[in-house]
Amino acid sequence: NVTINKDNNIYVNRISVNLPSLISTIEGMMNSNSNISIILSADKVVSYENVVRVLDKLRTIDNLKIAISTKW
Repeated sequence: NVTINKDNNIYVNRISVNLPSLISTIEGMMNSNSNISIILSADKVVSYENVVRVLDKLRTIDNLKIAISTKW
């Protein structure tokens, strides 16, 4: 799971990563399991722009399935 908290910090499975290292972190996970799905979630105060920025990065990874978590 990829999470963006209210301070715009990015976490992959609760491990803090920065935006430039996001791709290599996910690709490292895919080395052991090429059939991986990611759920992207963000705090409600995170701007749409920041969510899209992370989503755009994730979309550059081949064969990655991405879901977006929402809260009502």
